[in-house]
Amino acid sequence: MSARGAAVAIETLLGLAGRSGPKTGLFLPETLIEPAHLVKRLETFGVTVRTA
Repeated sequence: MSARGAAVAIETLLGLAGRSGPKTGLFLPETLIEPAHLVKRLETFGVTVRTA
């Protein structure tokens, strides 16, 4: 999971997630990655996401 999460974060930083990459600065993954995009990408990796 860590490598897959890092891959999604790098994809976002490089602007490959369907929107332009962020400007220069310090970002946390929670504020950088859109939750819907993360769930979609994790599902393509075969991860099952369940909500409570």
